[in-house]
Amino acid sequence: MKKYRIAALDMDGTMLNTKKEVTPQVQKAMNDALDRGVCVVINSGRNIGELREYWDLFPKMRYVNCVSGALVYDRIEKKAVYEKPLSGELVSAIFDLMEKQSYEVMYHMHSVESIVQKGSIERMKQFNMEHFQKMFRRISLQLDDLREDYLREGFPVYKVNLYHSCEADRLATRKAIREAGLPVVLADSEHTSLEISPEGVTKAAGLAHVAQSLGLSMEDVMCVGDADNDRDALKASGLAVAMGNAKPGIKALCDVTVADCDHDGVAEAIETYCI
Repeated sequence: MKKYRIAALDMDGTMLNTKKEVTPQVQKAMNDALDRGVCVVINSGRNIGELREYWDLFPKMRYVNCVSGALVYDRIEKKAVYEKPLSGELVSAIFDLMEKQSYEVMYHMHSVESIVQKGSIERMKQFNMEHFQKMFRRISLQLDDLREDYLREGFPVYKVNLYHSCEADRLATRKAIREAGLPVVLADSEHTSLEISPEGVTKAAGLAHVAQSLGLSMEDVMCVGDADNDRDALKASGLAVAMGNAKPGIKALCDVTVADCDHDGVAEAIETYCI
């Protein structure tokens, strides 16, 4: 059986269980793989600010492919291997477009840190994101006026997440963005969240930069995921592994399925296909 040299692991619903924890079995498997020279990569839609509290569990982990591939970060060199933020014009266009809609959304701007509008965290249940509320309170930067502060400060924004109250609103946002012709990549995540990334940015593209840095190819990658925003990375990798809790469409495109995130599926994948 081929052993894969890069293990790319989604976070939520994959590396993390439903309590947003790394179980001891998953932590051990990941560190065992790192000790044996496997490049274990966090392959996440999260930003660096949302990852720090987890990546210290893995001292030898070098690369993180974060913000859905818009930022590939080298922890040893403490620098970006690759980055592609949204332009200021695109961020402003997203604000303009959403202000014309008849429904509310919660804005979440992914810079190096996690940035939201002050007061929005208390309303996360309305947008089906209450399971992230504790984390947002703990690590997010809360701005008085999200749009004006962005225009004034000009911090890089690698991705904008729009959280919706229902699926119909998310579909309406997708339609509005497509009709406006904005050059962006859209991905559904969570229950009613829409991720907006720069054109050409995907988790797969970010992983390709990691592989290239190591003199390897995507055929050397085992990718593990559970949701639609993992689809492109799973399809591009040498081995696509679905979590037991993955959506049916994700399971259908993957080569194999392992246990769910509450039963150490990531540990199973690493132990079977990497070490």
